[in-house]
Amino acid sequence: MPNTGRFYPYPATPESVEAVSSALLTSATSMRTVADDAVDQQMQAAGQTFGFLPPLFEPAVLRTRFQGDDLVGAAVVGSGTLRVWSHAIVDYDTGIDALNAEYAAAAPHFGVSWSPSGHPTEGVRDEHKGHTPPQDRGDTGSRGRGDGGSARPLRPRT
Repeated sequence: MPNTGRFYPYPATPESVEAVSSALLTSATSMRTVADDAVDQQMQAAGQTFGFLPPLFEPAVLRTRFQGDDLVGAAVVGSGTLRVWSHAIVDYDTGIDALNAEYAAAAPHFGVSWSPSGHPTEGVRDEHKGHTPPQDRGDTGSRGRGDGGSARPLRPRT
């Protein structure tokens, strides 16, 4: 989503998150098929044995079935979580659009017009023209971390 104002939309698109969710759900179907095939093969192997061996296959068959169920369950939960996230992105971006519209409507009232670069184009005092805002310089805006403050090194220089 392109930037249409001073505030930025979420970097991921809802469609890309939905695509990952769908892919995860598709893989859950494949996992279920593999687990079912493994259980069928174990049951066939158990059927080919006699004596004390058939009861030994039962825990392995159950373990395979439970592991398959766990994998599918985790994939379904993950897919659902991603779908909820994609809806949250839509809500966030809608709020950002409203905030940008509100900012654009209010900007003329405090003598600043907005430009796509995010910098004021009017109403800037002469001494500030050409000044690069801290966020564009890489400064963090906190003391001693890139803003020219008086941070001391953690250990003495040798």
